[in-house]
Amino acid sequence: LDADQVRAMKRHLESCEACRTLFEDMEALLQADAVVMGDVNTDGEITAEDALMALQAATKKITLTPQQTLAADVNRQDGVTAADALRILQYVTKKIAAF
Repeated sequence: LDADQVRAMKRHLESCEACRTLFEDMEALLQADAVVMGDVNTDGEITAEDALMALQAATKKITLTPQQTLAADVNRQDGVTAADALRILQYVTKKIAAF
């Protein structure tokens, strides 16, 4: 890339709302404490409440923070889905030992 292309990219990134949101989300994740898989409400425990929050997020009833989204997407496939909520509930009820 030449200097003009770099300046053009910089102007675009500075004016792009989606880019700004992405960078803010990335910054929040970098500053966040370690994410505990399944602990969607970040209270230090994995409970049925976490499974409920994952299901609510999957059905667009609630919006999770970037850190909560990482915790809720326990299967790391297709974002937060009902399958993640089920896996969290299976973990809580000791049907599975790990994600």
